[in-house]
Amino acid sequence: MITIPTGELVGLLGDVVPFASPDKDMPNYNVVRLEWDGEMLHALTCDTIRIGWSSWHPDAAGAAPDPF
Repeated sequence: MITIPTGELVGLLGDVVPFASPDKDMPNYNVVRLEWDGEMLHALTCDTIRIGWSSWHPDAAGAAPDPF
C-alpha cells in the first residue's frame, strides 16, 4: 500500500496531465500511467511527441508515514 497526501498526488498528476494526448482516436496515448518501482511513485504520459514524467518519494516533505 502506498500512502500519499492528496495534495502531493494531485501535484504529481498535474505535472504530467498537460502532456497526455487529447486525441480520442488514440486512447492508448490519452492516459496517465502510475508505476511504483519499490521506492518511488512515477506518473508518465505522452502525446507521441513529448513525454511527461514526474516522480514522488515517500520521504518527501509532508509525506504521511505508512500506517502498516
